[in-house]
Amino acid sequence: MIVAAALCVSTSAHAEVPKTHSQMVHDTVDQYVVPHVDKLAATTSVLKTRLDAICAANESSKAAALKQANDAFAETVRAWAGVEFIRFGPMGEGGRTERFAFWPDTRGILFRQLPPLLAKKDPKLLEPGELGRQSAAVQGLHALELILTDDKKPITGTDEDSAYRCAFAAAIGANLDAMAKDLVTAWESSNGWRHQMYVPGSDNKVYAEPADAARDLVRALLTGLQLVSERQIRPRYDTLLGVAKTPRLPFERSGLSIDYLAAGVNALQSYFNAFGIASYTPGDKAWMRGWVNRAFVNLVRDAPKVPPKPDLPADVSKIDKQAPVITVVRQMRFHLNGLRHMIGRELAPAAELSIGFNELDGD
Repeated sequence: MIVAAALCVSTSAHAEVPKTHSQMVHDTVDQYVVPHVDKLAATTSVLKTRLDAICAANESSKAAALKQANDAFAETVRAWAGVEFIRFGPMGEGGRTERFAFWPDTRGILFRQLPPLLAKKDPKLLEPGELGRQSAAVQGLHALELILTDDKKPITGTDEDSAYRCAFAAAIGANLDAMAKDLVTAWESSNGWRHQMYVPGSDNKVYAEPADAARDLVRALLTGLQLVSERQIRPRYDTLLGVAKTPRLPFERSGLSIDYLAAGVNALQSYFNAFGIASYTPGDKAWMRGWVNRAFVNLVRDAPKVPPKPDLPADVSKIDKQAPVITVVRQMRFHLNGLRHMIGRELAPAAELSIGFNELDGD
């Protein structure tokens, strides 16, 4: 009896105390949001510098400069995966999300708008700030990717066309860097969004109480899970099963589609851990906490195993639906959708952060 009582006391003493809504906000913003926004700005700064270096390099060093710029582009893509789902506040202002990465481009707007702009060689578009006033499709990561990967019209040439394309790429780099730095300022200035989330109250036009700010953070997490599921996993899954054509995937032209996917699921796991909503797991559903943690671990493990492009037999009736690659993609979709529903319909309500059924009904 004494041993049992002691164990009971010990277990109770070590039980995790759920975070308050205010703690959830502070921890997520301090430990995740601000560091990742800063990281994005750091990568765009390097990218801008390296794109400028290509245009300034002599003919013999342009290839090496391009390699360095491509490396910086990859770092920026991975950093973008860490913040793109945080769409409330500064990210939702001024079309920043679409301007930074115009995706999905289901109507092929980039391919219709960018080539004519490059062919026109308008010097005005190269002036500071001018590109940011153009269509969102031609001023962000995907436009830059298209220029960097165009082997038929490389930016390392010495002719007038190559020089303009290089200058245009550099202008995109400057535009991305300006947006990233604006995002840092919007979050971290004395009256920025971090301040708004930290001091809710009757005089706060956005957040009346800590729970309101915490709900925005829940929505961001659910948005991230849905973005990965619907834009990256589902297209691959449908194609592997032969029910859809070969998918267009983000950053496939640069060979970064898997890097982007892996960075995204790693980011969501880190965000979830900082948020701390798992401590609100209902006592009668203790299994749920283990399932959620394992789901994130499995996503991080499986992302690198997903093929950049599905390799299918010509006759779709011969597709082996139990093939290892299909199993991996199927499991990732299962875990992403399971996490979204479990967090949105179980953990969020348990933490008194319900966000409404319709917001979870997108898949």
